[in-house]
Amino acid sequence: MTLTDASKKAREFEKQMANVYTLMDKSKAYFERTKQAVIDLSISLGQSATDLSEGLYQIISSFGDTENNMRILEAASKAAAAGLSDTKSAVDLLAAAIKGYN
Repeated sequence: MTLTDASKKAREFEKQMANVYTLMDKSKAYFERTKQAVIDLSISLGQSATDLSEGLYQIISSFGDTENNMRILEAASKAAAAGLSDTKSAVDLLAAAIKGYN
């Protein structure tokens, strides 16, 4: 990956996390911890931080900003890695299943 590619990915991640922040009703410090948690999860799972941040946005849109968001994100990203496509699509599937079965 070139420096230009890395810079572009970083800008995409920052933009997506700014979108996530618009859904949060929490402090800036809480947001920064969440942002770091997404980066850490990205590293541990070997997945794109931008993909994960898009999934987190979808999770908060579907379920609200709850303490379970990162666990849901981890499950969805693992499902995506298993072949469901991307994290956002896995979140959509999980949200439909959860809402369908309460």
